[in-house]
Amino acid sequence: MVLLITYDINNRPKDYARIYTAITQLGEVKRDSGLDSVWFVYTNYTPEQASNHLRNSIDKDDRLFVVKVNAGQRDGWMSKDVWDWISARESLF
Repeated sequence: MVLLITYDINNRPKDYARIYTAITQLGEVKRDSGLDSVWFVYTNYTPEQASNHLRNSIDKDDRLFVVKVNAGQRDGWMSKDVWDWISARESLF
Protein backbone atom coordinates (compact mmCIF):
# COMPACT_ATOMS: atom_id res chain seq x y z
CA MET A 1 0.00 0.00 0.00
CA VAL A 2 0.98 3.65 -0.33
CA LEU A 3 1.01 5.68 2.87
CA LEU A 4 1.14 9.45 3.16
CA ILE A 5 3.25 10.54 6.13
CA THR A 6 3.47 14.11 7.31
CA TYR A 7 4.95 15.59 10.48
CA ASP A 8 5.92 18.78 12.28
CA ILE A 9 9.13 18.77 14.32
CA ASN A 10 8.78 21.40 17.05
CA ASN A 11 12.10 21.23 18.92
CA ARG A 12 14.88 23.75 18.39
CA PRO A 13 17.19 23.18 16.64
CA LYS A 14 15.20 20.94 14.36
CA ASP A 15 16.65 17.44 14.02
CA TYR A 16 15.21 15.78 10.92
CA ALA A 17 17.79 12.99 10.59
CA ARG A 18 15.96 10.63 12.98
CA ILE A 19 12.57 10.94 11.26
CA TYR A 20 14.11 10.74 7.77
CA THR A 21 15.91 7.50 8.69
CA ALA A 22 12.80 6.01 10.30
CA ILE A 23 10.61 6.82 7.29
CA THR A 24 13.06 5.29 4.81
CA GLN A 25 13.10 2.09 6.91
CA LEU A 26 9.38 1.61 6.15
CA GLY A 27 9.82 1.00 2.41
CA GLU A 28 10.24 2.72 -0.93
CA VAL A 29 9.79 6.51 -0.59
CA LYS A 30 8.83 9.36 -2.91
CA ARG A 31 8.68 13.09 -2.17
CA ASP A 32 7.55 16.24 -3.94
CA SER A 33 10.09 19.06 -3.69
CA GLY A 34 7.38 21.56 -2.74
CA LEU A 35 6.05 19.54 0.21
CA ASP A 36 8.95 19.40 2.66
CA SER A 37 7.31 17.40 5.45
CA VAL A 38 5.23 15.06 3.25
CA TRP A 39 6.43 11.61 2.24
CA PHE A 40 4.77 8.86 0.23
CA VAL A 41 5.88 5.35 1.19
CA TYR A 42 5.17 2.09 -0.61
CA THR A 43 5.13 -0.41 2.25
CA ASN A 44 3.56 -3.46 3.88
CA TYR A 45 3.11 -1.50 7.12
CA THR A 46 -0.40 -0.42 8.10
CA PRO A 47 -0.85 3.24 9.07
CA GLU A 48 -0.93 2.20 12.76
CA GLN A 49 2.25 0.11 12.46
CA ALA A 50 4.06 2.90 10.60
CA SER A 51 2.95 5.47 13.16
CA ASN A 52 4.16 3.30 16.04
CA HIS A 53 7.51 2.83 14.28
CA LEU A 54 7.92 6.57 13.68
CA ARG A 55 7.01 7.66 17.22
CA ASN A 56 10.40 6.46 18.41
CA SER A 57 12.06 9.07 16.19
CA ILE A 58 10.11 12.16 17.29
CA ASP A 59 9.60 14.03 20.56
CA LYS A 60 6.33 14.17 22.51
CA ASP A 61 5.67 17.76 21.41
CA ASP A 62 6.09 16.90 17.69
CA ARG A 63 3.16 15.98 15.44
CA LEU A 64 2.67 13.04 13.07
CA PHE A 65 -0.06 11.97 10.63
CA VAL A 66 -0.08 8.69 8.67
CA VAL A 67 -2.85 7.68 6.25
CA LYS A 68 -3.34 5.12 3.49
CA VAL A 69 -3.65 6.66 0.01
CA ASN A 70 -6.71 5.05 -1.56
CA ALA A 71 -6.82 4.41 -5.29
CA GLY A 72 -8.99 6.94 -7.08
CA GLN A 73 -9.78 8.84 -3.89
CA ARG A 74 -7.18 11.58 -4.02
CA ASP A 75 -6.54 14.92 -5.61
CA GLY A 76 -4.04 17.74 -5.34
CA TRP A 77 -1.30 19.74 -7.02
CA MET A 78 2.07 17.93 -7.14
CA SER A 79 4.77 17.02 -9.61
CA LYS A 80 3.71 14.64 -12.39
CA ASP A 81 6.42 12.17 -11.37
CA VAL A 82 4.89 11.90 -7.88
CA TRP A 83 1.42 11.20 -9.33
CA ASP A 84 2.92 8.62 -11.70
CA TRP A 85 4.82 6.98 -8.81
CA ILE A 86 1.63 6.69 -6.72
CA SER A 87 -0.45 5.40 -9.63
CA ALA A 88 2.11 2.73 -10.52
CA ARG A 89 2.09 1.39 -6.96
CA GLU A 90 -1.68 1.55 -6.53
CA SER A 91 -2.04 -0.96 -9.33
CA LEU A 92 0.01 -3.41 -7.22
CA PHE A 93 -2.59 -3.68 -4.46
